[in-house]
Amino acid sequence: MKKTSTSAFRIVLLVACGFVLSAFRVTAVASTPLINLVGEDAAIVMIAHDAPKIVKSYKDGPWLEMWNDNQIKRFLAPLHAKLKSEEWDEKVKAKTGLTIEELLGLVQGDYLIALKSMPANIDKVSSEDMPLIIAAEIGDNKARVEKLIATLVSEKSASRTTDSEDYAGVTINIIKNTGKADGAENTAWAIVDKTFLLSPSKAAIISTIEAIKNGGAENAFGKSERYLRMRQRTGDAQVMYAVNFQAIYPAINDAFAKKAASGGRDAAYIDYTTLASALGFNALKDIYFGANYGTDNVTASGAITYTERRGLLSLLTFGDGSVKIPEYASADWPTVNVVNYSIPQAFTALEQLLEAINPGVSMMIQGQLESAKQGLGIDIKRDLIETLGEQIVSANILPAGVTANDTGFSEKIGVLYVISLKDARTFQNAIETLKRSSGLENHPMLVQREYLGNTITTINTGAKQVSYTIARNQLVVGIGSPTIVEFLVQNLANGTTAPLAERNDVRENFAAAPADTVSFSVQNTAFTFRLLCDAFAALPQLSEYVDSSATPSVEFFEKHFGNSYGWMTSESDGLYFTSKMFYKK
Repeated sequence: MKKTSTSAFRIVLLVACGFVLSAFRVTAVASTPLINLVGEDAAIVMIAHDAPKIVKSYKDGPWLEMWNDNQIKRFLAPLHAKLKSEEWDEKVKAKTGLTIEELLGLVQGDYLIALKSMPANIDKVSSEDMPLIIAAEIGDNKARVEKLIATLVSEKSASRTTDSEDYAGVTINIIKNTGKADGAENTAWAIVDKTFLLSPSKAAIISTIEAIKNGGAENAFGKSERYLRMRQRTGDAQVMYAVNFQAIYPAINDAFAKKAASGGRDAAYIDYTTLASALGFNALKDIYFGANYGTDNVTASGAITYTERRGLLSLLTFGDGSVKIPEYASADWPTVNVVNYSIPQAFTALEQLLEAINPGVSMMIQGQLESAKQGLGIDIKRDLIETLGEQIVSANILPAGVTANDTGFSEKIGVLYVISLKDARTFQNAIETLKRSSGLENHPMLVQREYLGNTITTINTGAKQVSYTIARNQLVVGIGSPTIVEFLVQNLANGTTAPLAERNDVRENFAAAPADTVSFSVQNTAFTFRLLCDAFAALPQLSEYVDSSATPSVEFFEKHFGNSYGWMTSESDGLYFTSKMFYKK
């Protein structure tokens, strides 16, 4: 059996790309909604809805304006030069006979990409056995699409042959790649009821034709309770992605079973016959995500759903809802995330998980913990882990004298972590005992100083300083300038003159979150985008594509974007999240 090849598939890939982008253009009502062309057991589904609204929000929103701004053009000049983007329209016209604008206009409705089922041996499956389907509503553009594909095929005529056959009154066109050394690989396409279908598998085309003629697939995904629940959670999502783990799990389990058959347990004593179940993969149900492009914001909602928290899912030890924004959080912090999460419960779950997947490693770790107890004089689990509370706060802070537009400000920014403590005295005593037992108490790389009645310890690691203290039943850890820990200690002692929780926008969005929210975050979007630009410029793999001397400022991004907010709830059947990115009004 031949492995899947994309050689012939590339002939019409440009058409498919055009359809993807066209989903952001116009819409038309199809006789059978595309979401109903696949069954409920589909492994992966992407559906795009309501294209006119997406196009309008794209034009009215900041994305196009920002992309065309000279500041972004200068920053991405090396990328444009490498891609020769100024020549795109001319090259597309020469290759397809259509301009990019015309290519984008081919689709007049929804767009669907779906893996109708998960093949076994996916790494060796032939193209005919790959149940991937791409469907697009093209309205009255049948002749233009046919001409476009004919143009693309004729360009590769030396290594392509075409054939066709009739099925239920529909012409199925097959493009064969005869230039492959290991034999021909096919691409099939058809147009039925103003819907364009494309797949590496003729069987997938045939089953989709039947679904169209029957008004939908048997047990259609779009009519299922699963999909309806997703739509309820994601609201009016114009684009939605869904992964059905129950459909994927057999392939994962099969891969582990083959590993087990080849040797049973490996050198790490992992039992592959039970690994997939031990990791909890068979408890996962759906992972889905939906996005809605509004006139003043982008809203994304989604979930990870499961039958029970087992395996890796047992590490999702989020505490009770009703997360609180701490009083010490200042309104001028660029990013803040607050989460109710139990590290002690997660540690216990991790111990059980290691025991399930690798008893040998679990025994070794337990032995090391016992040795540490004897050698260091503390019980790491009892005296450190179990003394931690259930609120974790992380934030970015600009140290005194640093602004978001300073050269290299990303290196100067401070990162703050604050973890509540159930037993601050036991935790602090354990830390001091650990320092004495390990010989670090008087080590020159540890510098201690008193500040407002608290001892701040700074660890000079060479790259960035790490400082910590215990104040008001909170473990405070700062990465960067020690002044960010001092700042937090001051807020804990005296309060902040401008609390984050009292900022109008934060109060409004926090009120919009469910009462049982376990996580809430606030971000200065412009600040985040600037950090991303600096990250691109710093990474060797990406730095050649940007001009770091033209990095856009925070003020530049603030012309286009407001703040972003996000929240999450933890329920018995899953984690549900929502995030909103607002545009500048």
